[in-house]
Amino acid sequence: MNDFNLIKKKYYLEIREQVDAFKRGFRSIIDQTLIPLPRLSLKDFSELIQGNFKFTLDDFLQELHILNSRIVTNKASDEHIQFIIDIIKIHLEETPNYLEIFLKAVTGSSRLMPHEYTVRGALRIIIDVDIKQPLDIHTCFNFIKIRKEMVELTQIQQQELSP
Repeated sequence: MNDFNLIKKKYYLEIREQVDAFKRGFRSIIDQTLIPLPRLSLKDFSELIQGNFKFTLDDFLQELHILNSRIVTNKASDEHIQFIIDIIKIHLEETPNYLEIFLKAVTGSSRLMPHEYTVRGALRIIIDVDIKQPLDIHTCFNFIKIRKEMVELTQIQQQELSP
């Protein structure tokens, strides 16, 4: 075997080891029943790895889950959900890249990740009655806890809004 073929074989084996290691890591965090590797386009694969950095408010809200703390699978009340969405919209009007800033604070990345394929789970805002501080951010698990009082109007605010 000549030197060129030995070099080719060495690089092939090294790359093969890296690809196999990547696939093992990928499969350890991605549910293969949802998304087998051969079915992904390069664009979809890139988005899965890097996230989507061009997204709309609707895309963001589709990925966002607003929940009650006691039973994490329970959706928050419509009033709380609307209150949080309104706050997000107000901040977005004032700061055009607010969603990216929010994502960076909550997830550690300014890109919107497709939650259904990750072990970290969906982007969540959890309304919690037990936390002492106003906010409790958990970037490892893509959620932020908000003290319940932070998403409720005071009696004075309610009176001002009532007809």
